[in-house]
Amino acid sequence: NIISFLDPDMIVLGGGVSHAGEFLLNAVRERLPQYLMFKTLPYAELRQAKLGNDAGIIGAALLGSVLVALADTSAGQAHLYGDLLSLASAVAVVKLIGAFYKLPLNNILGDVGKTYFNTAYEIYSVLLTLSTAGLPLAISKLTSQAQAQGRENEKRKILRVALVLFFVIGAVGSLFMFTCAEDLARFQNNQSAFLSIRALSPAVFCVCLLACIRGYTQGQGNMTPTAASQVLEALCKLGLGLPLAWYLLYIGRGLES
Repeated sequence: NIISFLDPDMIVLGGGVSHAGEFLLNAVRERLPQYLMFKTLPYAELRQAKLGNDAGIIGAALLGSVLVALADTSAGQAHLYGDLLSLASAVAVVKLIGAFYKLPLNNILGDVGKTYFNTAYEIYSVLLTLSTAGLPLAISKLTSQAQAQGRENEKRKILRVALVLFFVIGAVGSLFMFTCAEDLARFQNNQSAFLSIRALSPAVFCVCLLACIRGYTQGQGNMTPTAASQVLEALCKLGLGLPLAWYLLYIGRGLES
């Protein structure tokens, strides 16, 4: 999805796995064309990271120096570290929930069901990226500037305009995904996946609004809503999505209905 949408000139593989060198790169180069959305386009050059397994350590050191520079007061440090802790905790919880969600889901759907799901999710990811690319960051930056200057009315105006904008973008994206589901499924060479595409279409609208609110709260320096929403999203997948998939497949209509 990243290659198909962003069309990067180069992809650099780092970390411990990069020590495999050309053995890894050659295997990736061989398999990569099979997963590209647009098969006829040239794909990115693959290279091994020069820093290898030290990239993470160096990056962490640089990030630490930036955080120390930003948190120049004890109050700032406490607030910054609290936000980082909440986000890190949320990521850990989401990963843990994801482990309990993905494995049973794959077993429930089976090979055929997974192809339908993957096809729908690829289209959803592209539309979501097109709908929200850069906008939450822009909202966060504008909100942060307004808050630093004490302009509360401007902050509220930014939120109102952003909500309307994301409402329209999300609605258009969901409507397009729903009404053009059969054409999108044919484009992905999986015509039977059109019902999965339609079922996933409302998520574009919901996630657009969620991205707007996250950008606004992050601009105010409050990371708690972002962390909480990530955990809530993962819990909804586990508590609602998984049972619903099982019900529809084995008690309800089934894959071919």
